[in-house]
Amino acid sequence: MNHNEHILISVQAKYVHKMLTGEKTVELRKRRLHIRPGTRVWIYTTAPSSVIEMSAVIDLVVIASPERIWRKYKASTGVCLKEFNEYFGASNTGCALVLKEIKKLKTHVNLAEMRAASRRFHPPQFYTRLSIQSPALETLIRFSDKD
Repeated sequence: MNHNEHILISVQAKYVHKMLTGEKTVELRKRRLHIRPGTRVWIYTTAPSSVIEMSAVIDLVVIASPERIWRKYKASTGVCLKEFNEYFGASNTGCALVLKEIKKLKTHVNLAEMRAASRRFHPPQFYTRLSIQSPALETLIRFSDKD
């Protein structure tokens, strides 16, 4: 892989499914993620699945009002307006991660495997940077390349 930056985010299973089917190519966050386009994002599917089963590349990071994000990306968010408004609430600013190269890993990585590789591993509440040569990132790369 030629991506120098890697992060891990947690996403609910219903949205992971929408990403894998192409219905969702924009991930919404209430807070800004300080990442650059080209960053590889590994996606942890929350409980009860508790696995990392896909990755994508950040094409664009958009910081704007929720209204502006909805106008531009509503068809790519995988949510209806009601869900969107409930999520952002009274927030003045939101973050939209425009994803590309969304792909399912050849073999998913479960929570126990991540903790075996890195005892301090915990699924992120917001996001976690994965440093090059960290046991967690090495495990993800190894599983993503399995046949």
